[in-house]
Amino acid sequence: MWLAPYDLGVSQDFSLAMLPTEDEDIFAIEILLTRLAGDITSWKKTNSLFLSSIRKQFLIWRTVPQGEKLLYADNGEEAIKSARVIA
Repeated sequence: MWLAPYDLGVSQDFSLAMLPTEDEDIFAIEILLTRLAGDITSWKKTNSLFLSSIRKQFLIWRTVPQGEKLLYADNGEEAIKSARVIA
């Protein structure tokens, strides 16, 4: 993925995993970032903004009613089932 501002030429691989914990309602979040292009200083700065955006989305998610979360989960499962695998 390319990170804004795009003129810095910073790109990276990004993966996010949600891992179960002992509490069934709580998941641990694991994020893996691998720099592909751009200088290290720009990569660190752009990731600060990127990770802040992800954090904000998780904070918003906490305010979503449980019924809506279940709808999102159902929609996500359907999208995964119907996704086409490209080898």
